[in-house]
Amino acid sequence: MRSLFLTYDGLLSPLGQSQILPYLRGLRRRGHGISILSFEQGKNAEGGAQVELRRQLESEGIAWVALRYHKSPSAPATAFDVAQGAAMARFLIARDGIEILHARSYVPALMALLVAGPRKIVFDMRGFWADERVDGNLWDPKHPVQGTIYKLAKALERWGLRRSDHVVVLTRAAASILGDIPGVKLPLPPVSIIPTCVDLDRFTPIADKATRRRELGLPEAGKLLVYQGSIGTWYMLREMVQLVKRAKQRWPDLVWLVLAPSEHELFRKECTEAGLVEGRDFRLQSLPHKEVPRWVAAADAALFFIRPSYSKLSSCPTKFGECLACGVPVIANAGVGDVADTISAHRVGTALDSFDEGSYDAALGQLEALLDDPTTAARCRAAAEADFALSDAITRYDQIYRGLSGRQES
Repeated sequence: MRSLFLTYDGLLSPLGQSQILPYLRGLRRRGHGISILSFEQGKNAEGGAQVELRRQLESEGIAWVALRYHKSPSAPATAFDVAQGAAMARFLIARDGIEILHARSYVPALMALLVAGPRKIVFDMRGFWADERVDGNLWDPKHPVQGTIYKLAKALERWGLRRSDHVVVLTRAAASILGDIPGVKLPLPPVSIIPTCVDLDRFTPIADKATRRRELGLPEAGKLLVYQGSIGTWYMLREMVQLVKRAKQRWPDLVWLVLAPSEHELFRKECTEAGLVEGRDFRLQSLPHKEVPRWVAAADAALFFIRPSYSKLSSCPTKFGECLACGVPVIANAGVGDVADTISAHRVGTALDSFDEGSYDAALGQLEALLDDPTTAARCRAAAEADFALSDAITRYDQIYRGLSGRQES
């Protein structure tokens, strides 16, 4: 059977490079026919990078159609993209003999639902998208327009859960509450928990951090704390800065390494207002995604705080598995997917329940004990191998596809 993978994220984006293409290439190697429909933004909407990636995918037997993503005005732009995406999906179904529609998140799910007919649908929910928009203060459910859009998105969620042949979520926490979503009819279709996974061949621990830091122009001595990724709506920058400031009292030579593709001025402003000095206390670095593993592995520990909420119970931060795969313990917070449970089960970091000086001091004390434990890096790596291996995720998707097609692995 041949599948059509629909994504509103671009294949040329960092997310597409790390969280879409590796899975689909793995499924192609397992013998599945793969077509992809994506929406590309900005400079990725055309040009040499797109031509080169299409050539690579064609050589691997993967068909790719890229449409341009439209951003504003938000609701009409998305409606236009849904219309053109559904039309293109209908064309690809006929051209490529598609039998499974695999929709990554809600907007692609709507495209799939509109054109699927008798074909199988995999609703790869990722997170509770409509509730994320409300919890992130992007939609006001009391606003006449935004409230209507929220209700429509929740209706789409119910439609997807009712019509799909298989549902994928990122966390055990999300799976446990699917049946409690108002208006969802039971029984649910089969549900698989497939967290955001990591290529363990790219993200690997290193024994000699001093040499790596010297190669990267980082301080060889002292503690190195890393944050990777953009800030966006959910990340609690001010609280992270306050923890770093507190950590400087414990370890005066600590440096906070921020690997962010953009928003450097926001980081710089927040750090400077807290009395942190660039170059001495924090470093800002923009990197292509392929370079990130070398820098993360050089750190002693990683830090990220995400605003906890109902919708974040479905979230599995990509950076979490990547840091663990590099043997790097994590300071995070509870209330985000399965993060706190994973940290506790494997003893690979510390998860805060509140954001105050007492909690910061307790977390830093726990981290210090972990850094003094010579087995911590190995436990981090083992946790990544157990919970976030890309190969395991590909196997699970392979099993879903084969189950929908009625075929067993030969």
